[in-house]
Amino acid sequence: VVGQMPVVQPVQQPVVYAPIYTYVYICVYVLL
Repeated sequence: VVGQMPVVQPVQQPVVYAPIYTYVYICVYVLL
């Protein structure tokens, strides 16, 4: 169970940060 925790976290992090990177990308694209 302990070995599975580090495997689940890296998979969830990109899903959480994805909208943030998308928002930043849109802002940069609009500013340019």
